Amino acid sequence: MEKIKQALRIITGGEQGDIREALATLDQALLDQANEMDGQLVHFLERRSYVKALAFVNGEEVPE
Repeated sequence: MEKIKQALRIITGGEQGDIREALATLDQALLDQANEMDGQLVHFLERRSYVKALAFVNGEEVPE
């Protein structure tokens, strides 16, 4: 889960890093771990709602 959080922080601008690599990390996580993830997180990642996904994994209120 830490790799997913880091990738989301990179994509949303909260951390420095390679955006293409971060996107690839999230795409691969969906392929490998979707059946182990919370359905809401899968929903956010599939729809590329990265701000919402980051809020969700951080246990924060998910923006509308």
